[in-house]
Amino acid sequence: MNKEEALNNRGGPQIIPRPKKWRLGEPSPWSHLSDKTLTLKKLTEAVEKHEPVAAKKNHLDKYTQKAGVLVALYEEQNSLKVILTRRSPHLSTHAHQVSFPGGHQETVDKDLWSTALREAHEETGLDSSLPQKIGELDAIVTLGSETLIHPFVAVLPHCPELKANSAEVEAIRHVDLGELLKEETWREEYWEREGRSHVVTFFEISDETIWGVTANILRQLLTLGLRIV
Repeated sequence: MNKEEALNNRGGPQIIPRPKKWRLGEPSPWSHLSDKTLTLKKLTEAVEKHEPVAAKKNHLDKYTQKAGVLVALYEEQNSLKVILTRRSPHLSTHAHQVSFPGGHQETVDKDLWSTALREAHEETGLDSSLPQKIGELDAIVTLGSETLIHPFVAVLPHCPELKANSAEVEAIRHVDLGELLKEETWREEYWEREGRSHVVTFFEISDETIWGVTANILRQLLTLGLRIV
């Protein structure tokens, strides 16, 4: 199956708002690597050293909300996995879309890390004492909802017992990072909007299409772990 054929074979129920003008993008940032081995040790060291890039000051007045999301990693049977959720179809925004556990900051949260932990517990039942924070990725803004998202990377000691909160989460996915590194999983597109070209990242896995902000966060996580500059 080539990239064009894959467009008609999405596994997930997400609605992709692709504009009329678009074209396929480039191969994955790791397509040139002969060794794509990604270990928790390598990933932890890379994230710990990373200094998150702050949002540009001239864009800050556009961000009306802040959010924290949890990029929770754990090892199981020689594979490195990340926890993702598929949002409930009943939600008013981003229904069915794959995302990280997390949400908007509330007054009860002392910081955005606390926001990510609270929301992860509310959405999946994750024990808030389990995640060990190792660092933070670059903040990223969501198109349309004017939310500045701060992704926190954490390590779990084992595969956690989780239960989806049906009011917010349709399904919980434990995704193998090795699967994301396969070239047939990757797709990049250029979307033309208002005279400008925007890069949109996709990961096509079984039963799901991961795209948008979630895919961008995963893209940075993987490039950091593989030492791609």
